Amino acid sequence: GIAANLKTSFLAYESRVKRLILSGGGARSRVFREIISAMLDRDVYYNPLGDGSVGVALLAAYSITGLPIKEASLLISNSEEITRPVGGSVAVYKKNYKKYVKLRNAIEELYKQHY
Repeated sequence: GIAANLKTSFLAYESRVKRLILSGGGARSRVFREIISAMLDRDVYYNPLGDGSVGVALLAAYSITGLPIKEASLLISNSEEITRPVGGSVAVYKKNYKKYVKLRNAIEELYKQHY
């Protein structure tokens, strides 16, 4: 559910995203990173020293100084792990994402009818 919801939001920005960095929370799980990578069909970079506030700080550094996020992230940690999408998993998540969208739309419609 988290990965499918992320994909729904990600689709609007996909063409502008050059690098996807995960850190903290669920990103500490290799399985979680594999799911996100397969769902989005993209490489996912993991920074083991980061958390949500680090991501916000990287965006602020980019916004204020123009320093590329990749360079700014190297100031925080030069350790990164890349999780690449696996073809079979990508196909499974692609198929199930379509089901997720149908289910989500049905639930939203039911919610509108009752509230």
